[in-house]
Parts: sequence; C-alpha cells; structure tokens
Amino acid sequence: MNISDKIKYIGVDDTTIDLFESQYAVPDGVSYNSYVILDDKTAIMDTVDKRGMKDWENNLLNALDGRNADYVIIQHMEPDHAGSLARLIELFPEITVVGNAKTFVMINQFFENINIKNSLTVKEGDTLNLGSHTLTFVMAPMVHWPEVMVTYESSEKVLFSADGFGKFGALSLTENADWACEARRYYFNIVGKYGAPVQTLLKKASALDIKTICPLHGPVLSDNLGYYLDLYNTWSSYQPESKGVFIAYASIHGNTAYAAEQFAEMLRNKGVDNVVITDLARCDIAEAVKDAFRYDRMVLAAASYDAGVLVALDDYIDKYPNIKNYFTEQEWDQLRQDDGHIYWIPQFSNIKGEEKTCTHNDEAFWIQARVLEWANYPEIKTMDDYFKLIEDYNAANPTMEDGTENIPYTILCEDWRYFCLENAPQFLDGYPNDGSCMVDPDTLKVMDYNTSDTAVKYFKKLNEEYQKGIVDPESFTQTYDEYIAKLSSGRVLGMIDQWWDFAYSAGDAIKSAGLDAQGCDYIPVPVTIDGRKNQWHNSGGVLNSGDGLAITKDCDDVEAALQFVDDLLSEEIHNLRFWGVEGEDYQVGDDGLFYRTKEQRAKAAETDYKASHACSYSYFPQYDGTCDDGLNATKPSGQAKEFFDGLNDDVKKAFKAYGVETYVEMLGTNEAPGPWYPMWSFSNNFTTDTEGGMAWTKIGEVKHEQLPQVVMAKDFDSAWKTYMDAYNACNPDAFLSELQAELDKRMKDAAKYE
Repeated sequence: MNISDKIKYIGVDDTTIDLFESQYAVPDGVSYNSYVILDDKTAIMDTVDKRGMKDWENNLLNALDGRNADYVIIQHMEPDHAGSLARLIELFPEITVVGNAKTFVMINQFFENINIKNSLTVKEGDTLNLGSHTLTFVMAPMVHWPEVMVTYESSEKVLFSADGFGKFGALSLTENADWACEARRYYFNIVGKYGAPVQTLLKKASALDIKTICPLHGPVLSDNLGYYLDLYNTWSSYQPESKGVFIAYASIHGNTAYAAEQFAEMLRNKGVDNVVITDLARCDIAEAVKDAFRYDRMVLAAASYDAGVLVALDDYIDKYPNIKNYFTEQEWDQLRQDDGHIYWIPQFSNIKGEEKTCTHNDEAFWIQARVLEWANYPEIKTMDDYFKLIEDYNAANPTMEDGTENIPYTILCEDWRYFCLENAPQFLDGYPNDGSCMVDPDTLKVMDYNTSDTAVKYFKKLNEEYQKGIVDPESFTQTYDEYIAKLSSGRVLGMIDQWWDFAYSAGDAIKSAGLDAQGCDYIPVPVTIDGRKNQWHNSGGVLNSGDGLAITKDCDDVEAALQFVDDLLSEEIHNLRFWGVEGEDYQVGDDGLFYRTKEQRAKAAETDYKASHACSYSYFPQYDGTCDDGLNATKPSGQAKEFFDGLNDDVKKAFKAYGVETYVEMLGTNEAPGPWYPMWSFSNNFTTDTEGGMAWTKIGEVKHEQLPQVVMAKDFDSAWKTYMDAYNACNPDAFLSELQAELDKRMKDAAKYE
C-alpha cells in the first residue's frame, strides 16, 4: 500500500490473535501499522508487535530497496508498536532513534541491553527535516500512555496519529467494513477514560492542515476527515453519539432479566428507536462499554432498596438486643434514608468498650525496616526527612543482597487507587482521612486540599524526586498487580498506601520469601509537611452509613435471619469467630489474657487450616475493641502482646528501637475530629445527578490526566499552572458547596443528642 510516492505502508495484519491486549475479542484480527518516508533521509514511523516482526521486516527491506534507514520515530512505546525496535537496531545499528524524554525513560524498561548508538530527544513543536519532507512533533501525553506523541508531515499534510483514530480488524479482512463500529469499540475501551487529553490533542490538530491520517491500527483515512474528527470530538467530550436507550442488567435468578426485557419491549412498543439490552454477566463487556457511551439514555437494572426489594429493619431491631446495642440511637438515626427507614447494618469499624487497635488500617507513608535500621532508627517527622532518608539509603545501598536494584519510591495510580498519589496533602497538613476534603474543626468549614500551599510543596517535592530518579518512572503506567509484585520482591523502599491495600498480598509474600530477614517489611512513619501534629490515626471507629448488610423481601423468614446476625454478635460466638476454639486455636494465660502459641499462630496463617477451622463471617457485623471481660481484645489483631509476638523480626527490632509495640503507637492516636467525620461516607456516593457530583467526576478526570504530568514535568511551575487551570475549570466550588451542606446537616443532627 502506498500513501504517496514517498510514503509507504509497511505494516502487517495479525489474523491469528483472538484477544487484543488479552481481553478484547477481535474476530477479524488487528493490524499493526508502520510507515516509511523515503526522502534524502529515510524515516520509519513506528515498528510493530513481535507477532508480526518477520513480515514487517520483509516489508521494510522491500520498501527501502537497499537504502539505509536513517531515523525511526517512536510515537508510542506500547509493545504492539515498539516491539520490533531492538530488531530494527540490529538491522541498522547507526539508525537514530527519535522520541521524547518520556520515551527514552521507557525504552530501557522494555528492552534489556538495547544498544542505541544515536538518539534524538524532541519536544513540542520540534521539527526534523528529511529533505522535501519535514516532520513536526506534537506531544499527546495520556492518549493513552504518558510518552505518546503524534507527528505531522507538512509537505503532504499527513498526520501520523499513534493510537488515535485506530480500530480493531485486520486490513485484509475489513476493507469494506464500517469504520465507526470497531473504531468506537476500540476508542471507548482503550482510550475512552482519557477524554480530556484527547480533547487537548484535537485542539492542537485543529491548527494543522490535515489531508491524511495514518493511525497505528486500522485503515489510513483520507476521505471525509471531518466525519472522523467530529466523532472523536463527540466521544472524547463524553457526549452521546446517538439517541437510544441502553439497558444493562445482571440477574441472579432471572427476575431482573425478565423485568429488563419487558421494559425494553415497552420502549419499542412506544416507538423508541435503538433500544439495546445486554446481560452484563454474559456479554462482551467491551461491547457494553461502547454502547454505554454511545446512547443518550442508559438504564441499569439491579437490586436496590429504591425498588422496594429491601426489608425496612425499623420494626425488628428492638427485638434483638445484640443488634440493638451494636449502635447508639444517634448512629441508628444516621442510617435512616430519606424515607425515614433503616435498610442495612454496617459491618465494620464498630468499637466495643475500650479501643484496642494495633494495626493502622489506613493511609500512611511507609518505609522499609532495613532503611530505618541503616540510619540507626532516626526520628522522621517531615516530608523532607522521609525523602532524604530514602535518597541517602539508596545512594549507599543501591541494590538488594542478590544484586537486584532497589526502587526507592513508587506510586500506585491505577484507576480508583490513585488516592496513593493525590490525597497526601490533607495528611501532610495534619488532617485525618476525610477522603475528599479537609474540615477546620474550629470554623467547621470545608477546605480544598488540592489547592493548598502544602499541595504545591508536596507535588513539587515529588517532581524533584522524579528528576533525581528516586520516583519509579513506571509509577504512572503500572497496574495494581505490577505494583504488588514490586512490593512483594522487596525492592521498593517506600510508598504511600492504605495498609489493607498491600498487607495481605505483598506483606504475606515478603514473609513467605524470607525477605523479612533482609528488612523488607514496611513500617509507617508519622510524616507531615513540617513536623506539625498529625492525625494519621484516629480512634473511635468509623461509621460508614453508605452500605451494609441488608435483607431482601424474598427472604422467607426475616426474623430467623436477624436472629442469626444477633447470635453472631454475642460474646461467645464473636470470640469463636475471631479467636477460635480455646486450647486448639488459642490459649488463656493465668492472667486471663488470650494468646497463641507459635504453632497456633502459624496454623492461623495457613489457607487450608483457615478454610477448615475458621469461620469469621467477615462480611457480617463485627466488633473491634474489648470483650466484656475488660481484658481481651475482640480480635487477635487488637491484642497488643499477641500482635507483637506475631510480627516479623525486622519489625520487632524497629519497634523496640522506637519504644513501641504497634503500628498505631508509631503514628500516635487522636480522637475522631467531630460528628461529621468521615466525609468520604458522603462523597463516595456522589453521582453526576448533581452539579457538585458532576464537578467531582471532572476533577477526578483532571487529576488522572494532569498529576502524572506535574510530577514528571521539566518545568514544574508551568505544569502546575496548567493543572490548576484545568482543575478550576471543573467548578470545584459546586462540589465543596455540597460537602459543606452535608457537613452542616451532620452537625445539626448531632446537636440533637448533646
């Protein structure tokens, strides 16, 4: 295929692949597009996946017809496009590899011992003259990886668009197929969540005179470009493309399916065009995602109390003393919905008697025990203290015992877990985990941690550490599984995260691999921006009024179900749930304290033993705190001596050095700040039905797009201004206003019980 006399197509079709990226069905395969420009100098526009490397090599050599390859332009480092780079360099050792700064950071992560003799680093607006053809480079970060750029050739007015305007389907099998169908599915599943960056790229493209678009997947586009550009503008601005109703359901016993099908038929009978219905348990999810964005109306069919399927518990609670005493009257009232009824019982974080907490089941700055030991267990109070220690340790000890390189600091940013990056400013200012805001306890006013002076200092610090090579360059592309794998290897010296997010995966893996002997366990340190009083850990439990255990109206015996829950909350059965059988799972000392022997402790960690002996009913209501005897914790994790005795030796050694026995003591404790706490129990249930909810959604998108760029930017001040401009355009005042209204309501409700 020739794009022109000088621009040749050298890509390949893959008709053997069944799942693109191992998850998207591609019955017609996929194309890996690559192009070569033949001028005074030759330039190859990307390579292809290793699956097609042999055919691509033949296409390339045939197109060159004995000529040398002078440049290869790397627009996107994903392996389906950069996978043949090493082979290209073997063929042409003197070739100049062209990419941006982020490209070259990533190359060495994808290729071991690659020998690049010549390289050219380009930035926004840079040009490369090939003779009669001139390439202009346009940065397109997060469309859909951070290193992405596109290239405009001005003499023939060709835009090489990377993954933009791509589609599923091998060219040989889809020559006459509708472009939009598979391009739509490709866009929303591969690029869809990066609408804001796509919009930015479209604005840049609007300034160019484009006659041809050459994507990395799918056909070359040259006719009716306005059609393709308009679709991309619609898709990336999250506007519906077509009028229609998309009905998505999941059905346990077929009743919800029946209701959804009847509803669809009613709509059709009323003359509604484009009624699309799908079973989310059985469909191709990629198709469902595509349709969810395509149509202007969507119906989700699922069980909810709004549909009248949940039993109101008000008339039952008083009959069951253990359930009744599980909450105070004030707390029960917080669970009442707009209709005045209570429909669920929250399961977690309820404190009985005196709080006994040894773990910090929340967010913190974590650091490895070996780092603390190397520095003779210093006091770490400030953000600067924390990063200085990691820097110094890594400089002195760049590898683990087996020679594996350390990763000084990594950041988890995938999907909803991007809290590991974005919400630290509230903690650094000494505030607790309210989730979406800070609350001044004196004025009772909501404050925005995203725009605070501390936020600027924190992200500037991350930017400085990134430029020094301390922050893991894979932070913004790694998946959760990849992140956990890094922690499990013992390589990561420090990170911010919620304890529950890594303790039961990476923590157990470190112990199983014996890496605790090298000091690879993680310990929380009480870091704030300048050493001020911190509220990393708050006592008193957290009432999450947003969800809990409910009973549906299909239940044949509501009272029997509630009696079961009531029994589970009795002291005898609660001890059995979490401690086990006396003499078999735990012992009782002469002082009346529960404890485990070393053997019992080891058994309690075994998967098979837990499956055959333990039945915690972990998603049923449960207590933390103290048993009725006033001595023992309701769970082993709250029994200070049992907790300490069960720790790995590297953590024990650190705790002894600091004069503590628990994670909580490392951080210090505070009382819950007020009756409004936590605000995340409100903001977590935000929808786009309100102005504030819409603002919160847009803010999340902007953070996902902009904060990685802020951290990686060569010019922090400029990147921060760009971020703040985008952030303020989201109308954050609407979000903050709704938070303030909820806070005022909670304070008013609490005043009734003073």
